Formats: sequence, structure tokens, C-alpha cells
Amino acid sequence: MADCKWGPDFTFRDNCKTTNLLSKNFSYDVVPFYNYMLKLLLGSSAGKLESRKLQIGNGPSVLFKDTDIASSLRDVVTDYLYEMYGRPKWFVDKTTFNLLNTISLDSDDLSGIIFPHDVFSLVFEHGVELEGFPLRNIRVYRRAASMTTKFLNQLEVEFTKSEVELVNLMIDTGEVVMSNNTSWDTPPYLTRKWNWSRPLKDPEYTLNFATTLSAQEKNVVARVSKIVASALMYKAARPDLVPEYVLPRSQRYSFKGDKRTYRRILAPQAPPGREYAPNPTGREVRGHYRGWVLRTLRHEKYKRNADGSFKTVLVEPVAVKGGPSED
Repeated sequence: MADCKWGPDFTFRDNCKTTNLLSKNFSYDVVPFYNYMLKLLLGSSAGKLESRKLQIGNGPSVLFKDTDIASSLRDVVTDYLYEMYGRPKWFVDKTTFNLLNTISLDSDDLSGIIFPHDVFSLVFEHGVELEGFPLRNIRVYRRAASMTTKFLNQLEVEFTKSEVELVNLMIDTGEVVMSNNTSWDTPPYLTRKWNWSRPLKDPEYTLNFATTLSAQEKNVVARVSKIVASALMYKAARPDLVPEYVLPRSQRYSFKGDKRTYRRILAPQAPPGREYAPNPTGREVRGHYRGWVLRTLRHEKYKRNADGSFKTVLVEPVAVKGGPSED
């Protein structure tokens, strides 16, 4: 398996340490750091649990912008939980990204689908684009989780009831805060995130209220939601294709966290021994998958998994072979 150059994966605490934003004597330990950030955002008087209930909403974020406190809270809380969970990561190369982006789902409903990690990042191979935007990583977390509640209690924070049954998606496109330009190589401390939430059952819900997004941006958010759903269902259907992953030695120090949680999503191979007829037009095409389908067996006639989740199956299609120049 060839080594890939992966997108950046970082937190706000990483950025502050890199840029020496705080005094030398300040503690960069996870809980004290994020507790301090929340105090800056909510005010020093917001020290009690009942005054720190969060209703977070949706939208792009710029940390500490006066008119965008809710978005800043999203960033701080998401990064905090990610660090507390050990920063689990799934690495996605270009071939697998294309599969997740084009695979057919019988439903985007994530209720009854097991999240292997309550908070994790999908980290993409350098060069992956979505609607012309660099797709560097997607941070995902499910709020209705017992460990999440425990971790938030350490900051004396809780979500309002309307926020609990949501999946939060933090999208890193390498967008520069001031210029709004995007690049794969934007330094982490100059970026802002697209931070959106979707209910487990209705991925279109939040987009119905996204009046500030262009049609292109709405399409990006919708496709990111679908990619995340595809990755989770793919793992449920074929856990053998999401194995443990050891980073090449040259990249290990660029990615922090519990390395036992690192995974790499692999694209399935075409069924062996299958003959593929040449294109009758004689036109040379690139080899590609056609018709991969993820189907969730929700009907009561189907037996569920031992953990109570719905069974998900990957329906294999044919693989369309390209001309003589393909790999």
C-alpha cells in the first residue's frame, strides 16, 4: 500500500501552543485550557452549570468574533471532546473518497447505526476536493453519548434538550479567515471551519434553514453529510475494510492522539474472476466502480446485530475497467 500525504488534523489548543497565544505560565492541559476558553466566550460570570447550557446552531465560524459566539462555542466544545476521546482518526485516500462520495445509500438515516467512536475525524488524502473546495478533514461527533456527558460535566457545560439528538460535522476546507480563500496548504491557525449539525434521522433538516449559504455551499454540506453517513454504514457492513493503520515514520509526529484508534478505510476489490467486455464504442474510459450500494435492513423481519443496531450490507456491483493506460 503506497504512502499518502494526509490532510492536517489539529485542534484550537494545538494552534494556541504553536502561535504562543497565551502566557508562558498558562497551563495547556486539556481541561484547564478549554475551561479558560469557555470563560472568555461566555464571560467570567458563567461559572455555574445552569448558566452554561449551550444551544449551538449551524454556520461557519470565526473564533472570538463578537457576533459569532455560538459558532465559536461549537469549535471549542468539538475540539475539547475530540481531545478527551483520544483524537480517533480514519484516513481516507482518494480512491476511497470517490467511493464514499458516489456510493448509493438506501437511506441517510443514522438512527440505529453504531458510531464506533462518539467523536472522530475523517482525514483525507492531500488533493481531495469537493465542489472545488479542498476537503482536508471532517470532524464528527454524536452528542447523545454517556462519555460525552461525563466530559462536558468537567467543564460544567451541557447541551439543551433540542441539541442532544444531533450529529455535529466540522468541515475543514483550508479557508482563510480574512480572505475566504481556500487552499490545501493553509496553516491551521489561519483557518475557520464550516460547522453544521444534522439530526440522526433527517439530514436535510438543517439545510432548510441555511439561508446564508450559496447553492454551492449547501451542496457541499449535503455531500459531506452523505460521506459521513456512507463511512459509518460502510464500517458497519464491512468492518474488515476499516483496519488499524500505522502511519509511516515520516508522518507520525504530525498526528497526535491515541494511535490505537487510527484506522484506514479501504476500497473493496472487484469480485475476482469476472470478465469485463470492452466498451462497444471503442472509447477509452477510466476504470471505476459502478453501482456500489449500502443497504440498511430496518424492517422488523430482519434480525438485528447483537448490540441492537440494524444490520447493514454492502451490495457489490460490477467494476467497469478502463483502457490499457489504467493502473
